[in-house]
Order: sequence, then C-alpha cells, then structure tokens
Amino acid sequence: MKAWIESGKLQRQEKWLYPPDAIREALANALAHRNYSSPSKVQVRIFDDRLEIWNPGLLTLPLTLEKLKGKHDSIPPNPLIAKAFFWIKFAEDVGSGTSKIIQWCKEWGLPEPTYEEAGGGFVTVFHNSKPEQVIQKGSETSSERVISEIRENPSISAQELAQMLGITSRAVEKHLSRLKEKGIIKRIGPDFGGHWKVTD
Repeated sequence: MKAWIESGKLQRQEKWLYPPDAIREALANALAHRNYSSPSKVQVRIFDDRLEIWNPGLLTLPLTLEKLKGKHDSIPPNPLIAKAFFWIKFAEDVGSGTSKIIQWCKEWGLPEPTYEEAGGGFVTVFHNSKPEQVIQKGSETSSERVISEIRENPSISAQELAQMLGITSRAVEKHLSRLKEKGIIKRIGPDFGGHWKVTD
C-alpha cells in the first residue's frame, strides 16, 4: 500500500501500489503453469521499485515472451490444473491473462510489466516509479512533510517517517540527508537515543 495525507481530509488516503487483479492473475498463472517436477518454489520478491513473481518452468512452445503481450493460444503445460483453475474461477481458458495484466497496470498508471525467462523459470515483473524518481518529482512536498513530522515528534525514526509518508526508508534517508546539508535540520545525539532539531 502507498499512503498519503490530503488537505481537508482527516484520514490518510491509501491505494494498492499494484493492481490487485493483476497480482491475483500473475499468482494464478504461476501456480497453474509451474513445472511441478522441479523442487523450486513459486516466489514473490518485493523490491522498492518492482515486484517479481517467479515460478519454475519455461514457456510452452511455440509461445514466446513477445506473444504474451497480445492475443495468443492457450497452451498450458498442466492442462488438468489449468482446467481446474478455470472451473473454480481462478483463471480464464482463452490465454488472455498476460495481456490483461498489462492492461490493468497501464490503467493503474504504472509502467508496462515485463515477462522474462531466467534461471529455468518464468518471471512476471511489476514496475513502479523508482524511489529516486519519486524524490525528484515531489521532493519539496515530501521534505516539508518530513520537517512537519520532526517538529511534532523530534525522536521519530526514519522507518516511522517512511510509514507515515508512504515512501521507502531509503527515500526518507535521502530527504534527511538533503535537509541536514541545507542546515534545515540537525541531529542531536547518536542515531539511537538521539533526536532531531529543526533550525528556525
């Protein structure tokens, strides 16, 4: 989830960082189409700038990574599992899931997800704006909010700031570093047990 405070609203606003329908579809694909003879597991890897869903097993020929972006034949490696997923409404039977994932991400305002084959497995990669780009686009607003939170709670930690502002701890550290360089804030005492001071 990403969260932010809007003027005139008492409650913080929240939104899923990635579209839930796309995540559900990617997970269903990973479980239905994985290579069950492999000891590897389906994995969800979460990073600051992306989310990756891995499953063991490669595409079934003649499918290619490029074909997944549009209409394509449904060639499941595990047809009985795919049929079961269809009957319990976890998947469709027409090979449209990967193109729908792309559509949902675009409608969510995200970059187009990518499909990869790596290490004997298939990977769906969801992308969001990199933390560095987010700071450059909205650094003034975020910095003002950092200062405001420090005024209210001088002992606040970077992790607590990240949770309140809906950004990563690394992004908070960059804001703090810039504010210190400008002389707007300074650290009193050690990292653990000290506190912040806003220099008026």
